[in-house]
Amino acid sequence: MAEQTAKKSGDTADTPARVVISIQSNGEDKSPVYLSMNGDTVLIKRDEDVEVPGWVPAVLDSATRPVKIGEVNDDKLGEAKRYSYSIKG
Repeated sequence: MAEQTAKKSGDTADTPARVVISIQSNGEDKSPVYLSMNGDTVLIKRDEDVEVPGWVPAVLDSATRPVKIGEVNDDKLGEAKRYSYSIKG
């Protein structure tokens, strides 16, 4: 059986229509994750396997947060991924 591909604008032919992911909570944040792309929105519960549109992993990968790098008194900032997630299938 051929794998379905997403038809939303911005998706590529390699993007599956749906994927199952789990976004891990951390000590700072256990709230659901709200994402939106091209008018399509999702609210994802953390620590549960959730079926979502295929564009979600790319949006999660592009979400970053500032983090300090270097010495304690150094004002240099870098970027780190905001969400830790795994693709289940």
